[in-house]
Amino acid sequence: MTHTPRPGEPAPATAPRARVILDNDYGGDPDGLFQLAHHLLSPSVRVDLIIASKIPDSFAESDPGAGARGVVAADRVLELLGRPERAVVGVETGLVPGVVPPLTDAARAIIREALRDDPLPLVYCAGGGLTDLATACLHEPRVAELVNLVWIGG
Repeated sequence: MTHTPRPGEPAPATAPRARVILDNDYGGDPDGLFQLAHHLLSPSVRVDLIIASKIPDSFAESDPGAGARGVVAADRVLELLGRPERAVVGVETGLVPGVVPPLTDAARAIIREALRDDPLPLVYCAGGGLTDLATACLHEPRVAELVNLVWIGG
C-alpha cells in the first residue's frame, strides 16, 4: 500500500535533492559517525565526498593521526552499510595567516565536486574544522559561489 500525502504534507523523497560533502572529525567523538550514517541512509541526499578532519586544537592537544583514524572509522561505517564510497583524510594542520596552504587531496576533491557539472545543489556539511574548504577556496575562488555551507562547529 502506498501512502498518499495529505494536503500540505510533503511528498516522500524518492530521489536525491542535493549532493553532499561530509566533513567531520570521525576520529574523535562519535557524533560525526552518526552524522555520516544519517546522511548515507537518507534518500534525499547523495553523498559525493567524505572528509575525515583533524580534531580541533581547542578540543585537544595536537593529535597527529586523528584524520587517518577518522578515515578508518568512517570507512568502517561505509562497509557496515555496504557502501562503496571511501573517506579521504583532511589536512592535519591549521591555516597560517597570510600563507596559502598547499593543495591537499581533500581540497582537490572539494574543487572537483564544486566544479562538476551536476544539476543538484552542492551542500558542504561540516561538523569539524573548515580548513579543507578554506584551502579549496584559496586555490579556486569559484568554490565559494558553488557550495552551500552548513556548519555545526563551535
